[in-house]
Amino acid sequence: MEGPKEVEVKWKECSRSSREVLEMIAEYEQATFDLAKPEESDWVQMILKDATCGDLETSVCAFGRFVNIFSKLVHEQGKAKAAETASYILQRGFAKELHAGLKDARSSGAWFLLPKSDRTGVKFLLSRVEAYASVLGLLTVDERTASFFLKEMEALLVLLEGLFYQAAHPSLAKLTQSIGVDQDPATDARRAIIRAISALIEWSKRAQRFMIKRRSLYLDMIREIAKMHQSGNPSETDYLTVEINLPAELCPDSETLTEEQGIELCEMLAEHNPTIKSRVERIAAAAKSPICKNTPLSKRKCSSPACDKIEPESERFKTVKKLLGKLVTKECAQGGTGGLQRKGKAPGVKARH
Repeated sequence: MEGPKEVEVKWKECSRSSREVLEMIAEYEQATFDLAKPEESDWVQMILKDATCGDLETSVCAFGRFVNIFSKLVHEQGKAKAAETASYILQRGFAKELHAGLKDARSSGAWFLLPKSDRTGVKFLLSRVEAYASVLGLLTVDERTASFFLKEMEALLVLLEGLFYQAAHPSLAKLTQSIGVDQDPATDARRAIIRAISALIEWSKRAQRFMIKRRSLYLDMIREIAKMHQSGNPSETDYLTVEINLPAELCPDSETLTEEQGIELCEMLAEHNPTIKSRVERIAAAAKSPICKNTPLSKRKCSSPACDKIEPESERFKTVKKLLGKLVTKECAQGGTGGLQRKGKAPGVKARH
């Protein structure tokens, strides 16, 4: 993954022990309420109080509890009702806390909280970025919530993009290794960020226009999804499954892709479309052959009518573009409103023993 120079990722020791933090995360595990009437729920009021209390540990744990319960209730009661809860809590400090937390993690590198060791012998990291991004993705349930986030959280998409690349900083792997925790915080964070960006894309044309300008980010997200599939736990198969179904206006314009990017994108998308998989594989194999040569087939002008610049186009790249167009058209036709669709529950802040 390529990105700007990133801030080193760091952790801060909690004032509480592992046992205390685990109890804070597990609190109200069986909570349930009517998503259409959040004002009547004592649990919602407690979450709001803890999330905005000013104590970082209490706040992050509150966001973790919210993810665990809200994801289950959305599945049971639907997004229409979930929008009522989202609107209620976002206007009562939730959005401000989310935005401040994401910005601080991005600028300072303070991504994690490490509970003090105790007799349980359990070691784990609380990931602020995973918690915040998970909540953001869960609360983006319709056009109204997506619009609220993009309006109230300045440069939110740029912020999420930066965090996505910051998760690849070498300091994160070193940190996990030095502490000795059985976690993959980089993957967990990127997964949550991908889902947050995907939810915004699904409901917002503004987010779609942003992604159109971020070809490299789009490709890196697909690469990351592919890696998650390859290294995924069998028990997390559904959880790791992300269908790539972008709306038509977001489908990458092959004129802006290099030949290598076009072939790579065809290969990745073909995994979801077996009808053209064999043809894509033949083109990809030919492209990687050392004896393969580009034969100029035609010349095309750049997008500006006033520009006289011409560029050669290879026979193979022309075929790749046609394939990509057909593939994307079919994906879009099958995908409805699109978005990088999510299956399963969004990740919460959880301990791994």
